[in-house]
Amino acid sequence: MTSSLLGHNPGPAKGRQRLSEDMEALIETAMQDTYRKREKPSVTALHDRVRELCRSRGEVAPSWKAVRARVKLADPRLLMRDREGAKAARERFDPVVHEYRADHALHIVQIDHTLVDLFVVDAVHRRPLQRPWLTLAIDVASRMVAGFYLTLENPSSVSVALCIQHMVMPKEPWLEARNIQAAWPVFGLPDVIHVDNGKEFHGRALARGTVEHGIAP
Repeated sequence: MTSSLLGHNPGPAKGRQRLSEDMEALIETAMQDTYRKREKPSVTALHDRVRELCRSRGEVAPSWKAVRARVKLADPRLLMRDREGAKAARERFDPVVHEYRADHALHIVQIDHTLVDLFVVDAVHRRPLQRPWLTLAIDVASRMVAGFYLTLENPSSVSVALCIQHMVMPKEPWLEARNIQAAWPVFGLPDVIHVDNGKEFHGRALARGTVEHGIAP
């Protein structure tokens, strides 16, 4: 077709509005004096600031979606540095340069949370409720799942505690109760539990429990 010989101009990404250079600069100014703060203002607060600046200049403000699009385009490392501090940005984005080695099974267990990539629906109308949270304990040496906890609640110290309980207990009764014909030969106290900086991992109960059972946090 002759149309295939025409130059292709994809235009702006879907959902993105073209703005003037002056408006882009205005949004960046608002991000600097409002959004990039330790108080972590919302995108709505940023949009309110943009509207305020536009009114003072007699200009029409961009939409909330246009402002949110600029936030998504911001450098995530610099944004975290401004909103959470340089240390948080380093921990989140700097590469890990040391070797992380486990010498034997249950030497080191890592625990973390993730949102499951599916929606729980109600039993009557099949309407989506929400995505569940999965807390996993993974043995570093074998890469085997040593225990888990699944819940619709946000991650908490309870999630961590129940995951650890599942990890240290023999799995046979759990499998039999669910009529699962499979082997899961992993249980016991680990030497080290490795976690991130989430507040649910640093409660007093977890600290006391690890010390009581000789586990290094």
